[in-house]
Amino acid sequence: METKFICKICGKKFKTGAGLATHIGQFEKLKQKEYFDTYIEPWFHKCKYCENEARYGTNFRYLPTCGCVECSIKLSKDTRLEKYGDANYVNSQQRKLTNTERYGVTCNLNTQKCIEKRVQNYKEKAKDPEYVKWRRSLISGASNGMFGKHHTEEAKQKCKKCGTANGMFGKHHTEEAKLKMSINRSSPKKQKYEQDGLFFDSTLEVQYYNLLKNSNLAYTYLHGTKKLLYLDKTGKQHTYWPDLEINGKLVEIKTKAAFNSDRYYV
Repeated sequence: METKFICKICGKKFKTGAGLATHIGQFEKLKQKEYFDTYIEPWFHKCKYCENEARYGTNFRYLPTCGCVECSIKLSKDTRLEKYGDANYVNSQQRKLTNTERYGVTCNLNTQKCIEKRVQNYKEKAKDPEYVKWRRSLISGASNGMFGKHHTEEAKQKCKKCGTANGMFGKHHTEEAKLKMSINRSSPKKQKYEQDGLFFDSTLEVQYYNLLKNSNLAYTYLHGTKKLLYLDKTGKQHTYWPDLEINGKLVEIKTKAAFNSDRYYV
């Protein structure tokens, strides 16, 4: 272990791995993983559960898995099985006590800070198609914990109670209410710019709007009020909300790069 704190390139010694890592980046101009693969363990580090390369960690070491969700879950289960004899072991009582001491609640996931962080993490993960595919697989077929099972009468009554507590239980939104909700979903939260009481996604849209105001063209602001459906190259259906209608023609304001992408193919 001590040899890892000696630079293999210049021979300089360091008390900690962090010191060596800083030296490698600043003076040897190498990334830590590149240095590790070249001078310490120059061989392929395979994931414990699949054929992919293991994920590089910190302080000159590789992690046991490649870092994907499936392999991480397998590692977690194996660790619990080895330590407690149960792959699904959870010390719920100790967890509640710890959360109460630290956060004042039995479940730390209910704190506002954790909720905000969880939402942000999910938004980042949702950009990965493989993660979305895995999430969907958890609630489909045999992967669903309730697959082939039935709720008890007690559970049914609890679900029913939760349902009746909802002000909209057994009711339906009017078409006018649906239209208002669609506008709210597509306007204040997502749009960054407001002018003359109207919301816009980009400065490009604002500039185009100002040009229209100074022209003699008849136009109608449509953002969030008119919905169209279209198919992309793969046949997948998407929802499209036009920006404006000018002389009877729908207008969408996008950059050239956006129109060249597959998503806007009709």
